[in-house]
Amino acid sequence: MRKPLLPALVALALLSGCGRWMGYAPIRLKGTVQNPNVVFHQALHRSSAMGYVPEVVDPRHRCFRVRAYLDQRGRRNRVSWFTVMVQPDGSVNVVAEGYHVRYRNGVIHRKLCRELTAYLDGLTPALGHPPRVVGLYHGA
Repeated sequence: MRKPLLPALVALALLSGCGRWMGYAPIRLKGTVQNPNVVFHQALHRSSAMGYVPEVVDPRHRCFRVRAYLDQRGRRNRVSWFTVMVQPDGSVNVVAEGYHVRYRNGVIHRKLCRELTAYLDGLTPALGHPPRVVGLYHGA
């Protein structure tokens, strides 16, 4: 009687995702600084101070991308990034991209979500914006 119960529990855990994925949408932060060039340099400097190395920097379009700490142990095909784009009004868009984001379902892995939340918590004081939570648990 116990044998049929175990495969059913394993199948249920695989279908439910075990709570590993959370709902996700790109983040927009609006701080107190209005000058977009100042916001860009503050965000870039703060990211570097937190230990993130910018991989792509485009000062003309006020955009940069940093690699997430998650899965940096030599796994080249499992990479995630945070792309930071400063808008002309001084607001900042932060988008998570890569291996740990499922674009079709609109979900992000909980580990990357935690890292993104920590990244935003570190980034927002430089912008004069209060920290915020990124994602909510996704039911599927």
